[in-house]
Amino acid sequence: MSKTKKFLTVALALMVPLMAASQASAAGESVYSKTTLVPKHGKFKRHARVPSKLTIQATVTPGATSLTVNPTKAIRFKFPAGFTLKPNRKVCSDKKLNSGSSLGSPKRVVDSCRKAVVGTGRAMIYLSKQKTAPLKDPILVAFNAGKNRKGQPKLKIYGYSKGTGVGILMNATLKGRMLNLAIPVLSFDSAVGQFKLQLPGPTLKAPDLGLTVKGLNPRYVLGSCPHSPLVSSATFFLGERDPATGQATSKTTKVSSPKTAQKCRNGR
Repeated sequence: MSKTKKFLTVALALMVPLMAASQASAAGESVYSKTTLVPKHGKFKRHARVPSKLTIQATVTPGATSLTVNPTKAIRFKFPAGFTLKPNRKVCSDKKLNSGSSLGSPKRVVDSCRKAVVGTGRAMIYLSKQKTAPLKDPILVAFNAGKNRKGQPKLKIYGYSKGTGVGILMNATLKGRMLNLAIPVLSFDSAVGQFKLQLPGPTLKAPDLGLTVKGLNPRYVLGSCPHSPLVSSATFFLGERDPATGQATSKTTKVSSPKTAQKCRNGR
């Protein structure tokens, strides 16, 4: 048995009594989201959009009296006015990468769509929903997935944790200023704790995975400063699902994050 699998087996065994004891605990999660949009060079313009850098941060904080964390099923981000995505022709198609692909090899996944990389990041999950078992090794790589039939930009976001040895594929669509991110059931029925994703993607180095990757489309994110401040927010959808089927096993709870504001200046 590998050291990783042995660690997970022992960790899960120790968690069983905690899981049983926490069934009646009220969840009471709080959520936070922050979006930062800055021009790649110089200043924003008031009307014309310029190449920009976008940072998305999302956090789910467990309730003070709860031993577990409710898994996140989806997040709906509302981005600031003046923001958009501009996909190019280098697309990570479903033929190249889909939920049925072998997602256990980060290098293989990235190599299948390396020219379509538009974002990189890192995340933290709570193993088996346990507040006492944060796992901080997951990496994130975002790919340009082209546009849907309505011309709306699509993203594929690949996540991998060496600690669990499992990869997932998330899909998102930008509809105006709204980005709807669907999150599949995580390994060991884990819960998202936080993540930080940067577009178009600075260099992400993961030597333990044999991986170095960065975004290749400097014009993927476009932004302007029509007025200050730039306001963003997010709505989180939390709930438990059957790891085997993905079907809901609890009601979905909707929790909205406070709005965040970012001052901006434009060069007219």
